[in-house]
Amino acid sequence: MQEQGLERALRITLLPLYPRAAYFPDFLTPLQAAGSLDSGLEAILATPPRRVVEEMALFHRAAGAPSWAPQLAELRERKVLVRVLRAYYETVVAPYGNRLRRGSKPSGRHAVVPFWTAASRGCWQASGP
Repeated sequence: MQEQGLERALRITLLPLYPRAAYFPDFLTPLQAAGSLDSGLEAILATPPRRVVEEMALFHRAAGAPSWAPQLAELRERKVLVRVLRAYYETVVAPYGNRLRRGSKPSGRHAVVPFWTAASRGCWQASGP
């Protein structure tokens, strides 16, 4: 994905799905992502459609989900999202992976921090104040 295409995907897809809000869908931050990027993306693809619909409805009530968000119940649409997440990760997060890994190491229940925590920070910083 080229830089201009990634910028558009960030603005149209990722920022609306990962807002600065008290809630966003759990299936978008799978625990499997703590193991690897591929594991996390596979978990998103494997999410049952009914769960996607339920979490998107909650997301809509809590934070105002984008109008297209319920379409993620379709595997085809989650595949598109996974391509965008991978491109974002490879462009924005991976180049700084060593620096992120050297950061603080939480313990206990906070030990599992999905890669999108870093990606979300990048989204928020890119969106400005």
